[in-house]
Amino acid sequence: MLKPAVLSLLLAAPLVAAPTLADDLAVSDAHFRESIPGQPRAVGFLTVANRGGGDCALVGASAPGIERLEIHEHRHDNGVMRMRRVRSLPLPAGDTLTLAPGGYHLMGFGLSAPLKAGATLAVTLDFGPCGTRVESFAIRDPRQR
Repeated sequence: MLKPAVLSLLLAAPLVAAPTLADDLAVSDAHFRESIPGQPRAVGFLTVANRGGGDCALVGASAPGIERLEIHEHRHDNGVMRMRRVRSLPLPAGDTLTLAPGGYHLMGFGLSAPLKAGATLAVTLDFGPCGTRVESFAIRDPRQR
C-alpha cells in the first residue's frame, strides 16, 4: 500500500511550483558610484526581477577589492536621514526589487583601491535559497545619470 502512495506523490511533484534559481533572476542597472577620493567606501544599486516560481531574498554580496559589502537602507527618522544595515530583502516570485538612491543600496566598506568611472566590478550576489550569481557592475560618475 505504501508503494502506490509514494508513486502518486512522485508523479504529482512536477505540478508543484518549481523552485527559483539564480538563473531565474533578471538583474539590470547594476552599478556603483565612483568612490570619493580618500574615502574607503562606495555605494551600489541594482534592480532584480524574480521570474521564477519560488521566493528568494537578497541576503548578501561580495566583491574583490571590497572588504565588506552590506545591504543598507536610508530612511527618515524625525526629519533626519539615517542609514541602517538590513540583513535581507525579500524577493517573492513575480516581484521586482530595486536598490536605488534614497532607499535600499549596497554599501561597500574597506576599498582596496578607488572605484573609477568607466571601470566594472564583478559582484557576487547571494540570493539565499535561490543561490548566487556574479554580475558585472558598472562604475559611474555620480554626476551623470
